[in-house]
Amino acid sequence: MYAYEIIIQNHHLKKLYDVQYEKWVHDTYSYIYFLEASGQIVRDKNLVIIQGDTIEIPVLTFEKEPFLEAYHSTLGWALKKEIETHIGGKIYHTLRGRDADNPHYKIPKNPSFLLLRFGWESALLCGVTHKPIPLYHLFDPQKIDNIFDEIRHWDRKYERIFNLWISSGSYEAFAQKELEDIHSDINEEGVRLCKEIEALTQKPCFYHLFNNRNRSDEEDKNRECPLCGGMWQLEGKGVDDFIAFMCEKCHLTSELSPNTR
Repeated sequence: MYAYEIIIQNHHLKKLYDVQYEKWVHDTYSYIYFLEASGQIVRDKNLVIIQGDTIEIPVLTFEKEPFLEAYHSTLGWALKKEIETHIGGKIYHTLRGRDADNPHYKIPKNPSFLLLRFGWESALLCGVTHKPIPLYHLFDPQKIDNIFDEIRHWDRKYERIFNLWISSGSYEAFAQKELEDIHSDINEEGVRLCKEIEALTQKPCFYHLFNNRNRSDEEDKNRECPLCGGMWQLEGKGVDDFIAFMCEKCHLTSELSPNTR
């Protein structure tokens, strides 16, 4: 991955905290939203720094040239041009170097199947390598805008439920049930989203089902697919494996629980 700095200098700025200033800042945050939604920058890794008439935003990207017009969504590109008109100059994307945490990452090419799973730099992963894939490599941003928002909204909702669970407070049991029950709202939305992704990409898209049940190891390994009731355990898989259950019929995967007795 790569480290960039987005620089937005407002050549028309006359004074701080007026209407013109507020629009400049608001549009900057909107621009970051569109870049995150399309996968041009890694989400939640961005700090907006304002110094006088200049906004600087350090960001991470999946590849070396993610800011081409072809990778922008229609709305994101239109906003970029609007901001540049407003500030009287260009938005600059300055390459700073490689990301020290992911210096050897490469975008998976032509994955045989996709995996929708929370917790990675992208919500869509290559099913074989389990590496994250930026969404603009899977969908044409100039033709499809809504899928970016749908995936982002699902990912955000999942994150809120996951944080309730991991905080181990009074909502832990509720959150765990929502994450593990295939018929919960968040999981039904994810399964529906996978079908939409399949239709758009023409690639199988599997939904990953959370599993942290407190049960015996044998009970956990022998559980059936919660949608069709079929056996879906993969032979030889352990608790550290990324995928331990896979139902080809329902396009569903899961993992062994680390919480077995």
